[in-house]
Amino acid sequence: MNLIPTTFAVVLCVAMASSPCNAAQGFRANLGGINQVGVPDHVYTLVKFTNIDFDTSNYYNTATHAWYPPAGLVELQSQVWLNAGAEITVSPTTTFVAKIVKNATFNRNGKQIDGTAVCTGIGTVGSAPYTAAMNVDCSDLAHTGDYYQVIVYASAYHGVHGGISTIDGNHMHTFFSGISIQ
Repeated sequence: MNLIPTTFAVVLCVAMASSPCNAAQGFRANLGGINQVGVPDHVYTLVKFTNIDFDTSNYYNTATHAWYPPAGLVELQSQVWLNAGAEITVSPTTTFVAKIVKNATFNRNGKQIDGTAVCTGIGTVGSAPYTAAMNVDCSDLAHTGDYYQVIVYASAYHGVHGGISTIDGNHMHTFFSGISIQ
């Protein structure tokens, strides 16, 4: 588990000694060991984190796959592994992207129609055959009502699968976490 967000929270609380420092609040969610199948090429797709490792304040919603922190500074982190199932052919146009988005909405087909990317991670072909890995880590200033989700984009040739990838359900490979510092 990455301790950078917790360390960041402690340092920030000490630096802000002129005001009271509340305990950091956070969460970590994953896919619960179940792969998310049917991720099409060339479409930003919502990663559906349905399992919660911990949520100290009940701000993560498994139905919307979103974290609704209180207003204030937040530290966000996600990692997503894609499995092609057949083959990933790397070319100059091969692209793997994961984004943490704020206040995004999606149409009924799962295509993102608005929202703001607060951070982006460009992926690379993984060390295991037919995989790609993306890591995202950033800070943001949340306002009342803001929420955060993770989306993924793949652009690669996938052989017989016709451009459909699977998000790896292993909790060590694919997760989303956040910490709120008030």
